[in-house]
Amino acid sequence: IGTIELDRVEDAMAIPREAVLHDEGRPFVWTVEDGVARQKHIVLGEQEDGMVQIRSGLDGSARVIVDGRGAVSEGVEVEITSN
Repeated sequence: IGTIELDRVEDAMAIPREAVLHDEGRPFVWTVEDGVARQKHIVLGEQEDGMVQIRSGLDGSARVIVDGRGAVSEGVEVEITSN
């Protein structure tokens, strides 16, 4: 058994792992922009404690849908109930 030490990533963005879905093997999340759902393909990084790092595809202001994401489709109006 070996140990691999990874570099620390400063100011990394991470989201709950359950927010990530896959479309033909490509990871994506649902976000809310101007009150409607938008699909955003992302590049994943390290995973730890139920969180996954986002290397690209989202910015720090993105509002990611975690609950109810299975009932979402592109352009559907979304009501935000919590932050």
